[in-house]
Amino acid sequence: MMPTMKREQFEAMTLDELLEWAYENVDDVTTEDTLCEFAKRKIDDDDFNIAMHILAAIWESEEAYHDYYLYDYNMGTCETPTPITCKEDLEDYIDFDEEEETMSETRKATNKILEMIDECVLDPKNVVMMCLKWMSEDDVAEMAEANELFEEVEEDEED
Repeated sequence: MMPTMKREQFEAMTLDELLEWAYENVDDVTTEDTLCEFAKRKIDDDDFNIAMHILAAIWESEEAYHDYYLYDYNMGTCETPTPITCKEDLEDYIDFDEEEETMSETRKATNKILEMIDECVLDPKNVVMMCLKWMSEDDVAEMAEANELFEEVEEDEED
C-alpha cells in the first residue's frame, strides 16, 4: 500500500526532509549504504551478476554520490537502482489523496461502508443491492447515465 500525504505537505518539504520521510514510509526507497550491503550479501551468496549490476548502477549514476535510491529488493532481478535527485522522483510512490481527506469529512457514512467492504465485513454485491433498492428509479437512471453504464449495452444492441 502506498503511503499518503497531502500535496501541500509534499510541496512544503525540502528534498532532504522528503527523502527522510520516504525512507521511513516508501518500501522502494533505499540508501546507497543499504544497496552496497545488499551487493555484499549477493557476493557471499555467489550471485555475482546481481551484485555487479547493483554496484555498476551506483558507480555509473550521473552524480558522484547519492544518498538515496529507488530499488525494489523484492524483484531480486536486474532492476536498476535509480538515484533520487529531485522531489518529483518520488511522486509516483506517494498517494496524494486530498480529495479523499476532504470527502471523509462530509461523507462519513459512505467512507465507513467502503471501509467495511475493504475489511470484508460487508459483501459488495449486497451493498449494491441495498443501494439500488433504496434509490428511486430516477436516481438509479441518473447514476447509470453519469457513469455511462448503459452505453456498451446500447452499442451492442445497435450492432
